[in-house]
Amino acid sequence: MLAILGASCALTDDVVKHPEHVDVVRTAAKPEPAAVVEAVQDLEGRPGADALRVAYRKELLRIATADLMAKDPLVAMPIAAHQLADLAGAAIEAALDLARVEVANSELAKVTVIGMGKCGGRELNYISDVDVIFLAAPVEGADEEAAMRAATSIASAVMRVCGQATAEGSLWPVDAALRPEGKRGPLVRSLDSHREYYTRWASTWEFQALLKARSSLAMRAWAKSGSTWWRQ
Repeated sequence: MLAILGASCALTDDVVKHPEHVDVVRTAAKPEPAAVVEAVQDLEGRPGADALRVAYRKELLRIATADLMAKDPLVAMPIAAHQLADLAGAAIEAALDLARVEVANSELAKVTVIGMGKCGGRELNYISDVDVIFLAAPVEGADEEAAMRAATSIASAVMRVCGQATAEGSLWPVDAALRPEGKRGPLVRSLDSHREYYTRWASTWEFQALLKARSSLAMRAWAKSGSTWWRQ
C-alpha cells in the first residue's frame, strides 16, 4: 500500500474514494479484465460510465500493485504492458455495450473494434491513449446505409464514453486517426471498404501499422469466423 501511495496520486485518490479497493492491494490477485464488462452489465444503481470507471481503476490497481512490488522491473514491465492492453480492450467492450444502449437503431449494425498501436501490440503504458479502428456490417436484412449510420453513432459514443469526464473521472482518449484516410475519412467502414482502400491507396506506413492490429475482447467472435483482413 505504501508503494501505491508513493507512486501514484491518481491511484491514491481512487483508494481514498473507494476504500473497498484496499483489498485488491492486500490480496495482490491477478487482474480480471472481464470484471469491467460485467460491472457495466450489472450496474447496481450507478450510471454506466461511472461503473465502468470504478471497475477499470480497481483492475488497474491490481496491475500497478504487481508492477510496483516486482523483484525485477525489467521482467514486470512487459507483463504490465500486456495486462494494461487487455484491460483497455475490456473497457472498450464495456463502452461498446453502453453505446449500444444509448444509440437508436443500434441493433441494425455489427460493430467491431480493432486495437492499433501500443494497445494492439500489447505495449500499452499507464498514461497512453488507445488507438483503434472501427469496422462494421449490417445485420442480415438491414439496410446498409441505415446500419452504417447507426454504427458511426455507436463508434462516436464509444469514444465519448471512454474520454468524457464524469464524477468518477475519465479513462483515456480513444484515437481513431489510424483509420483509412485518417481524420478525413469516415469513422466507420465496412470490410469491403477497408479492403478497397488498402488495395488501392494505402501507404507503406499504413501496412506497417497493421502489424500491430489486434482484436479486442469484442472482436473475438468475429475473428474466429475467419475475417482476418488485418493479417492479410
